[in-house]
Amino acid sequence: MKEKFKSYKFWWGVHFCLGAHLARLELEVSFGNLFQHEIDLLGDPERTGAFGIRGFKILVSI
Repeated sequence: MKEKFKSYKFWWGVHFCLGAHLARLELEVSFGNLFQHEIDLLGDPERTGAFGIRGFKILVSI
C-alpha cells in the first residue's frame, strides 16, 4: 500500500518548495524595512469581514 504524503508547503522532503528561501528572504527584508519606520494610521483600519481571513480591507497611512 502506498503511503500518503502530507503537504508541508515550505517544509522538507520530496516536495520541498523551491521558492521557500526566496519567500523567507522577501519577508525578512519587508518586515525589516517596515519596522524601521514609525507608522501613523489615518482613521481606523477596516477589516475584510470575510470568514477565516483576518486581513484588512483598508489600511491608510501617511
